[in-house]
Amino acid sequence: MSVLKRYAYDSPQWIESGTFQGSTTAVLESWGATVFTIEPEPTLAAAAKERFDSSAKVTVCEGLSEQVLPTLLATLNGEVALWLDGHFSAGGTYKGPTMTPILAELSAVAGSLHRFEKVTIFIDDVRLFVSSDHDSTDYPPLGSLVNWAESNGLSWLIEHDIFVATSG
Repeated sequence: MSVLKRYAYDSPQWIESGTFQGSTTAVLESWGATVFTIEPEPTLAAAAKERFDSSAKVTVCEGLSEQVLPTLLATLNGEVALWLDGHFSAGGTYKGPTMTPILAELSAVAGSLHRFEKVTIFIDDVRLFVSSDHDSTDYPPLGSLVNWAESNGLSWLIEHDIFVATSG
């Protein structure tokens, strides 16, 4: 959480892909942020809806992030932070059509950047993007994240296994 706090603590609007148990959602909510959390696995989405039912700051969106994000992003403006962690990690996490929908997620974000005063994008588990065995995974090479950030005018860095791209 220290990386999220350091680079986007004050962001009033957060989007999180991959709710899982809702621990990140709960922290973001405690910071006073509005949180849109996307969970594709129906049982986990139902549990998150129940857990955050009494919160006016949390909206649980059930579905694939690559399908939910374009519509959700179109409703936001101002300052936005995204925690993109919606990838298959074994255990109880959701395995969608790909191991990671990151390229589709970033494409959706790129289409909305013009509406945001400030944006910070966090991509978790960046070590998975540096594998030399890209033929057996859906993870693009790290260079594709760097190229995306730079082509969209964002600064980027890597800290604690998290790729951070920001406009501010």
